[in-house]
Amino acid sequence: MIMTHIERKILRIIQNYIHMKGKYPSYKRLAQYTGRSERDVRSIVLKLQQEGKFNHISQDQDGREGMREKKSFHYNDQFIWHELH
Repeated sequence: MIMTHIERKILRIIQNYIHMKGKYPSYKRLAQYTGRSERDVRSIVLKLQQEGKFNHISQDQDGREGMREKKSFHYNDQFIWHELH
């Protein structure tokens, strides 16, 4: 499925943030970077998760993301769980 501009932007922001900071950005941070509301960002991130767009993002021990074909959504589950609770 083709991603919208905002979906590609959010996915790229997350990848870059992981590369630079070694952790996932908060919904608040994503909202600041995109100019969208936290509610909009949350729904876009959840949609991307459901579509499996995060399956290829992984982190090495230094926090840099890499590409892996069969990576679970382990890191993103923690990210989203933390933000929802």
